[in-house]
Amino acid sequence: MEQEELGKRIWEMRVSLIRLAMSIVRTPQDAEDAVSAAIVSALQRAETLRNPEKLSAWMLTITARCCYDQLRKAKRETPVEQVEPPPLLSPQETLYDTLLTLPKPLSQVLTLYYYEGMTTGEIARVLDIGRPAVSMRLRRGRKM
Repeated sequence: MEQEELGKRIWEMRVSLIRLAMSIVRTPQDAEDAVSAAIVSALQRAETLRNPEKLSAWMLTITARCCYDQLRKAKRETPVEQVEPPPLLSPQETLYDTLLTLPKPLSQVLTLYYYEGMTTGEIARVLDIGRPAVSMRLRRGRKM
């Protein structure tokens, strides 16, 4: 796949990438940084994409890994000042806002399942966990 076509297809899935990143890193700025890093990484490694039909899963996997890298780096940094985060929910609370209040493992799986339409097997590959873990997280997330 050519770089230009790859760039166009990635641009079309930007909302999905941001949604996944938000479910992992929880802040819009960090989500945008992670998605940007994922896009750069994908464009640099475009030749490793063997099956163009699996571009979505490939990009979601790269995005998830960039988010986890960003979280690991953040753990090593010492914050200068602790600032109280703004409340996540507004008076016009949406289902997605509620989803972000769940624990990260649950919100990640629910986001990929309901917003991205992925199967449990695809989610297991993207998040590098087993299918039973995906099913359990879906069940717990629905219950919460």
